[in-house]
Amino acid sequence: MIRYEKAKALLLATALLWSLVLPAQQSAETRLGDNAALRYWSAFAQMRDSSVSQEQAKELQAILEGTAPYDDLKHRDLVERNRLAVETLQRGATLSNCDWGLEYQLASEAPIEHIRKALALGRLNVLYSMHQFQIGDRSGGIRTLSAGIRFSRDVAAGGPLMAALAAKTLLVSHLRLVAFAAVEKALSPSEMALISSALGRIGTEGVDWQAAIRLEFEILARSGSPAPVAVQEQYQRVLQDPGQLPGLQKTIASTPKVVAGRIPNPQRVLDQKRELDEQLRATHLRLRE
Repeated sequence: MIRYEKAKALLLATALLWSLVLPAQQSAETRLGDNAALRYWSAFAQMRDSSVSQEQAKELQAILEGTAPYDDLKHRDLVERNRLAVETLQRGATLSNCDWGLEYQLASEAPIEHIRKALALGRLNVLYSMHQFQIGDRSGGIRTLSAGIRFSRDVAAGGPLMAALAAKTLLVSHLRLVAFAAVEKALSPSEMALISSALGRIGTEGVDWQAAIRLEFEILARSGSPAPVAVQEQYQRVLQDPGQLPGLQKTIASTPKVVAGRIPNPQRVLDQKRELDEQLRATHLRLRE
């Protein structure tokens, strides 16, 4: 009897231990499976003939600005070949977590191939949305557009300035597409709600510029060319208050040239930030009309 009771107690203790361990393991597995970046990498693998030349990118921008017409005959074969990639993007964009697993301990040698692929996929998403509008699938076009807004934000997740700039480029393209859709036909309450939800997911600025610049300075430090602390602190303040730009420029000019030459041009960063801010404000105003 004593042995039985001891064995039973051991079994109960073991069961209790596994009841604690298994949920923790399942929770970790759930977090891994819910990583949007894994879906996006799958979408990259599904892309076909996806390269968009600089000339095509300019044409796409002209279409979104309303200075050039969208020619579905010209683009529909490309977007149909990439329909599966776009659909995978949309599934990934529903997830709240995006971790690209970047190894910035490697400093400037860290692989960031996802940025180039993300730009191509994001542009395909814009074209696919326009294709849907053209063939009369307006609800599908709005869903594709909204997913693209969330995807664009995710491109910058945990990344340096290059990733932030890519995210900004894609966000501006998708925000212009909102205006494109509204000109074609007034946005319905349900369409506005879907776009507003996507905008709510990306925050008030769309891109975390401060985090991107902070990482830039970390990479410089790991590469053996650390920027002075004064430059780093002033840079962060300028992102919040552009009026302090002259002081930052003066401080950068006083640093050794080998370091100053690797510090991102704050004027250019502010210009990019301002363009995105303007597009976000215009979109929010449009949704309130």
